[in-house]
Amino acid sequence: MDIQHSQIKGHFFVIIGPSGVGKNTLQEEFFKNYTHFVFPLSATSRPMREGEIDGKHYQFLSKEEFEEAIEKKKVLEWAKVHDKYYGILKEALLKQLTQGFFVMKDIDVQGALALQEIFPSELLTTIFIAPPSFEVLQERLTKRGTGDEKEIQTRLETARKELEYANKFDHKIINDSLDKAYKEFEQLVLSHCK
Repeated sequence: MDIQHSQIKGHFFVIIGPSGVGKNTLQEEFFKNYTHFVFPLSATSRPMREGEIDGKHYQFLSKEEFEEAIEKKKVLEWAKVHDKYYGILKEALLKQLTQGFFVMKDIDVQGALALQEIFPSELLTTIFIAPPSFEVLQERLTKRGTGDEKEIQTRLETARKELEYANKFDHKIINDSLDKAYKEFEQLVLSHCK
């Protein structure tokens, strides 16, 4: 992939971690305090839902358009979930980075590993958010009450596999206390923004 280093004024932060570990909570808190950070616009082949706006919530593509974008290497990373594609389009992300934005996105392990192959380390920082233990994660997912027992077990199975990759990324933050984890997260991200 042709990424012109000299044109990039921003930085791409990729947040990784199992479901229920607190990735979204950390990011939401961070975005409240730092407005020069943005989410990259994701593309999807799923139908637009009521109230969604093309170009704001997602870039909506047909299944054929998405497959063509994959084939032409216009998608940086993608996944197929319930027969619908989701991914980050190269052009949209590079536009944000060349405009000097700091871009932050939570991505699954496979997507993050793929991005590490594409981006040089001076443009990309990967941060893995981990639970203090697998048992704590299990408790959090059960208490959260989203999904039935089968869905929770599937998430836990996925989490067990994802945790094996924690040391493949630049940084690891253990979310045993939200305040402590947020301070570490904030300090870490800001240290890469000089």
